[in-house]
Amino acid sequence: MYAKDHCPGPTGWTPTARTSMHNKGWHLHIPVTLDGHTYDAIFDTGSRHTIMRLPVARRDFGLGMDSPGMTPYRAINGDSFLNGSLRNFSKMSFGGMTVDNPEILVIPDVMNRNADRSRLAQSGARHHNDDLILPELSLGMDVLKHLHLFMAFGEQALYIAPDAAVP
Repeated sequence: MYAKDHCPGPTGWTPTARTSMHNKGWHLHIPVTLDGHTYDAIFDTGSRHTIMRLPVARRDFGLGMDSPGMTPYRAINGDSFLNGSLRNFSKMSFGGMTVDNPEILVIPDVMNRNADRSRLAQSGARHHNDDLILPELSLGMDVLKHLHLFMAFGEQALYIAPDAAVP
């Protein structure tokens, strides 16, 4: 990671693509296009799969958990009450990089389930996590493990190359 200005990356490395990024909260956000729909996506290095919220899949693709092409994925993270579905899409792209036939895990929006329900000091009617929802799309390690990412925070830019491009 590079805090200021532009850094060319390690010697002998040339980025394949560049995209804008911004910091929001604890996450880096980049624009990602999935089958013609653009999302404000985050990186989730703790997730094995790239994830899409079910309400987003329903809104943009008309998908439900039992739609054709959806493969049940039971007990996510060992939680028997959290089930999702895997679905292959045609194309995902960001910063000029393209992932063909990405497999996306579609899950219900359960961020507030078992979340911190303590009341805000400023408002006894509101809770700490009232507005907590999953991002529309989270890039997981299924995609990230194939890339080398160099972040130039001063430029608000992310430089990307396939893992084979780094000596």
